[in-house]
Amino acid sequence: MADIKPPTSWGRTTVDTACPLDCPDSCSLAVSVERGRIRTIDGTARQPATRGFICAKVRAFDRRELSV
Repeated sequence: MADIKPPTSWGRTTVDTACPLDCPDSCSLAVSVERGRIRTIDGTARQPATRGFICAKVRAFDRRELSV
């Protein structure tokens, strides 16, 4: 199988999304992506109940190990 590398033209972008955990807060997230990899995960004020707060579990999602 060939080694697939991301294009060198990929830049940095921020994706507005929501927390995937099943808790009642429904936190809104701003995920910074650079060259196809997550760089930072921050909360946004789009969800008035949490006002930009996100839990430590979600803030560290980019460092999770995936089991295949």
